[in-house]
Amino acid sequence: MMHAPESQRGPLEASIFVEALRAHAGSFVAGALILHAILWTLAPIISEPTPSPKIALGLAMGREWMLGYPGMPPLAPWLMQAVYALTHSIAVVTMLGPVMVAITGWLVFALARRIVGERQGAIAALVMVSVHPVAFPVGALDSALVEMPLVAGAALAWWRAVKEGNQRAWLLLGFALGLFPYAGALGIFLLAVLTGLMLASSTGRTTLRAHDSYGGAAMAFVVFAIVAAPRVAWLVTHGFAGLIEDAAAVEPIGLIPAYEAFGGALAGHLGLVILIVIASPLLGGGRAAATIVSRAPIFGFTLAAVLVLATLPFVLAGVAASVLGLRTTIGAFAPLLLYSGLLAVVLAGDSLRIHRQRAAAFVVILFLVLPPILDALTGFIAPWVGNRGLASNWPAAEVARAVTDTFRARTGKRLEIVVADPLSASEVALASRDRPHVFSNGDPLLAPWIKDGDLRAKGAVVIWPIYRGNTAPPASLAANLPLFVPEASLTLSWVRSGRLDPIRLGWAIIPPAP
Repeated sequence: MMHAPESQRGPLEASIFVEALRAHAGSFVAGALILHAILWTLAPIISEPTPSPKIALGLAMGREWMLGYPGMPPLAPWLMQAVYALTHSIAVVTMLGPVMVAITGWLVFALARRIVGERQGAIAALVMVSVHPVAFPVGALDSALVEMPLVAGAALAWWRAVKEGNQRAWLLLGFALGLFPYAGALGIFLLAVLTGLMLASSTGRTTLRAHDSYGGAAMAFVVFAIVAAPRVAWLVTHGFAGLIEDAAAVEPIGLIPAYEAFGGALAGHLGLVILIVIASPLLGGGRAAATIVSRAPIFGFTLAAVLVLATLPFVLAGVAASVLGLRTTIGAFAPLLLYSGLLAVVLAGDSLRIHRQRAAAFVVILFLVLPPILDALTGFIAPWVGNRGLASNWPAAEVARAVTDTFRARTGKRLEIVVADPLSASEVALASRDRPHVFSNGDPLLAPWIKDGDLRAKGAVVIWPIYRGNTAPPASLAANLPLFVPEASLTLSWVRSGRLDPIRLGWAIIPPAP
């Protein structure tokens, strides 16, 4: 009686994980993405006693509905403010970041299955759960997170337009690219790569002619120009301020030189490498049973597209950021790292052999569940292990209540303006029952929505930190504001105090004109 080789044994030898991929690849991917979004939504809700500073700052900027903000592209703040205006729920706003990642994962799968088939495409999407910073940590919505579905959507639309000849996809491509100036600068690198792939290869040019796509490409350009024009005009007239997110203002912790962030993003693929080693015949796995997931051969333009799309935009962005001497975070590169899993699957060959299936499935589940659990635990542990409190532990509600109630009692009016550093002012403004406008550092260049005369007409509250017992306001702050008399300083505990020293704040009221 003849037996099939161990490496080609049938479905009964496959794990439940592989069988689910075989039977319902799309549903399996969708379920994993939904679970990922739920876990990363619950993590901050459970562990952060006050809303993330990114949420507070985004809502403070977004409510002004401007085409640009100093140090921040407008699309993420707009989305946060729109959702908050509709729901009045910080929890729903918190969901936006994880939802963006889930949408991105589905768009990556939609492209991958067109290239390597349904099952290998599902594997390409699922293994991305092991790549930092694409899959973890997932914080509040910011420029990187809002660019992720735009990159994935543009790449999918480009493939459908150029490779499949779908004329409507040209319009979607133009619209997605047109949104990039509102989200950040990474679209420049994606646009350059997609255009180069289309025009530099003979297959790309032939495909364009075969599908008579020049008209579609022209329409994509028209749509792009219409959508992008208001933002581009604003950037030109404002010296391109806020073209990219100023990480120092939004997330001052974790800033490193761009070349180090680039290296950190590469190192973030260690989880993917570990997963590949476990599922490969390395380390003696060749003698163990393996499940084979096959696809049609890939070569020519398709292979070049995967190789270039997975690597070149990321390399170009890293080089540009390093040459410009930017300081950024590892997470800023996340939108250009979406196709590492697809590249790994393509390079594995036409027949993908999965060894040690249960161990590989366990590692995938570990990467799916463990990071959000550790992130949640950090919020509880941090006050006990360091002398620097987390920004999400800052007592914004208590500060807001104290200054708002005093301002109302003294003036008989609502508090309409808070003057402080951007993060503190945003957190106080969000926590205040009056939800005042933010006047960052009292600098009109940082808050152009505060017009001349607003301070004198409406009054304001000024807040500053006290260091080493010096209760005087910073000279730079006082120089930008009308004369004010400091009130008795506030001494407050962190929401979760642990071993942290109390917070001391100086503050003052600028009374409104009678």
